[in-house]
Amino acid sequence: MPRYEPIQALTKTGDEALLNGFLALLYGHAMLWSIGIEQRDISAGNLMFNPNDGKPQLCDFDLAHTDLIRPAGYSNTGTWAFMALELLSWLAMKGHVPRLYRHEIESFVAVLIWVAFRCRDGVLISNPPLGDWINASYSECRSAREKTYTVIRDNLELGPKQDRISPESKLGRIIQDALEEMDGVDATRRLHKRDLKRADPGSEEALKSQAKIEEIDGLEYIDTLFVWQLFKSPRGREVASLLQTYIRAP
Repeated sequence: MPRYEPIQALTKTGDEALLNGFLALLYGHAMLWSIGIEQRDISAGNLMFNPNDGKPQLCDFDLAHTDLIRPAGYSNTGTWAFMALELLSWLAMKGHVPRLYRHEIESFVAVLIWVAFRCRDGVLISNPPLGDWINASYSECRSAREKTYTVIRDNLELGPKQDRISPESKLGRIIQDALEEMDGVDATRRLHKRDLKRADPGSEEALKSQAKIEEIDGLEYIDTLFVWQLFKSPRGREVASLLQTYIRAP
């Protein structure tokens, strides 16, 4: 087998190569998820590419679940620094929160933030930020990530200041947009959850709210991605078309 390189090595050829690599990995990951193969450990170490042909590679399926091999209950595995915030909770750690497709998407965004703010020209910058993401406590890891997300959404500089990425750069805007879009969907889900609690059990209103929640929690979450700035580039539109063509949630 060829020796794969980490996804951050794509930064030596520019932001466009990095974003195209992420789009390809999102597509491949979604195709696997659609046939019941859940990788469940999206991290900076598992998103790589083949330097011989430039093709991205989704690696390390040691923690993967499939429709044929699935443990009882909910298992909460992965790399804390990149796991969805909802999974960095006491309930999730006790196995009470299911792993959903939208959690995987948040992990992809977390890796993109990690790479964008810490790497330049294929190597780690001096005095890189986000070191507090690596933590022995899942709750402290969650707190550090929430702080980072707030700084990015509020259009502030994430120190130390770098010349590679700023809130005004294309990459910075794409990351900010992704966080805002995910926030919007989460807010919509909370509203439907509230409406479901208020509605009479079995009523039409309750059934509609439950259906909306299931869409957000299922593979239909893909449909919410197509408004992201990440999918507005030529390669992004191509990937969106492929997803719409080949993936149909049950």
